[in-house]
Amino acid sequence: MPTSTPEVGGKLPPAWTATPFGLAEIDYVQWAIQLSDLPMGFKNVPVEDFEPESGFIGDEGEAEVVNAFSFSKEDENFQVVYGFTGLVLEHEQQAFDDAIIMSDDELDEIINSFEHNGILEQGKIDNLEELGDAAMGYSYLLDVEGIDFRFEFILFRRDIAGAMIFTAYVDGMPAVVSLRDLAFVLDQRIIPTLPEHP
Repeated sequence: MPTSTPEVGGKLPPAWTATPFGLAEIDYVQWAIQLSDLPMGFKNVPVEDFEPESGFIGDEGEAEVVNAFSFSKEDENFQVVYGFTGLVLEHEQQAFDDAIIMSDDELDEIINSFEHNGILEQGKIDNLEELGDAAMGYSYLLDVEGIDFRFEFILFRRDIAGAMIFTAYVDGMPAVVSLRDLAFVLDQRIIPTLPEHP
């Protein structure tokens, strides 16, 4: 149910500071991909190896992590899916949106966090205009110990929710589930939880 900040009559005490109203009521559990969103064969795996210690998207526009998720499918069509969602308060939103357009150095830092022998291809993921209020996606083909791995990630913000979602799978084998599709699923799951949502 939508909420609004109550009107306060009279003068506020000097030590009183307004806080964002409604944040405590957000169902952050919904800010995640769920196993039911994935095709048969995926299973939950621990998020500890993927979850950032505090925030993500660098020093500028950092989001406080509120949820994390990770899944894997380990048969002949191997694929992993993982990501995090975070709280981006109003005064941080422009910095977050600016940080989504990553520099080459920032992209290299993310890619180099994975052990690989070289980048074989790189490019942007298209058709994200309807995703969130700001979005960007990247795709890389990496040589990992002689095996070509496709590594993709999408970042987006929807109002006060920031998200970063990844997938990796063996190149030449079709992805079992599209990262772009999952990003839109996550976006639609977030929308009803937002304080201003009717």
